Amino acid sequence: MMEQVGIIGAGRVGSALAVAAAAAGWPVVAVASRQHARAEALAARLPGARPATAQEVADLADLVFLTVPDAAIAQVTRVVRWRAGQAVVHTSGAESLAPLAPARAAGALIGGLHPLQTFAGANEADPLRVFAGITCALEADAALLPRLEALVRALGARPVVLPAEARARYHAAAVLASNYVVTLLHLAAALWATFGVDERTALAALLPLTRRAVDNVAACGPAAALTGPIVRGDAATVAKHLVALAEACPAALAPYAALAEATLALAADAGLLSPEQVAAVRAVLAGAPPPARPS
Repeated sequence: MMEQVGIIGAGRVGSALAVAAAAAGWPVVAVASRQHARAEALAARLPGARPATAQEVADLADLVFLTVPDAAIAQVTRVVRWRAGQAVVHTSGAESLAPLAPARAAGALIGGLHPLQTFAGANEADPLRVFAGITCALEADAALLPRLEALVRALGARPVVLPAEARARYHAAAVLASNYVVTLLHLAAALWATFGVDERTALAALLPLTRRAVDNVAACGPAAALTGPIVRGDAATVAKHLVALAEACPAALAPYAALAEATLALAADAGLLSPEQVAAVRAVLAGAPPPARPS
């Protein structure tokens, strides 16, 4: 018999996980949320589930997911009465298992399951699609780990066991690969706004470029996918960019410079630039005028 799943927290992650788990044959029996209307709405999408309090979820479920903000994990864990043999799992990418200590003290197994995915605009028509092929990072008591691996595979995802000391680095990588890409596209569209193009039009122009770059990374790796002035050692163009950003969009200047340094290091480490080209670009980034181009 499949174990009974409970969800405490009916936001994006909790909703996506609950609906996908149910679709994969893992019955969700109860849902709780600070906003009871959210719990009602989510329970209505889950066969056999009921809206409940956090304590009722713990009483009814064998496997309870705390899909609440990181700062609320410890508080929820403290106020709920857990039981021996029960499993209590948070879905934070950055938080350790320490906030779940009260559940462990009560005899429960504890763990973390973080889907490496963004759930903004998740496709509700196919709840498993958003999990298909993604990675879920796991950290858990030894007796719980196989159960979480089985759930992840049922969702169509890939489990990876994460060392406790790597959580902050793992989550920072996720932020770089997702959140900051969103911010960079916002800054790029803001530059287009300075010459009169609205954000929707700018994004329609820029997104195919971003998608192609991501496809190229998937096909041949980051170094081989590099294009643009840095990998060409074109210090003069980088200097023009810095001037333009300082005048038109100062908020983009520091991110551009920091990413230029990182791109320069990637290109140099891959042997794509001569020492002279590296020095020329680095000097421009430090504020020196670009070298004169040969006439």
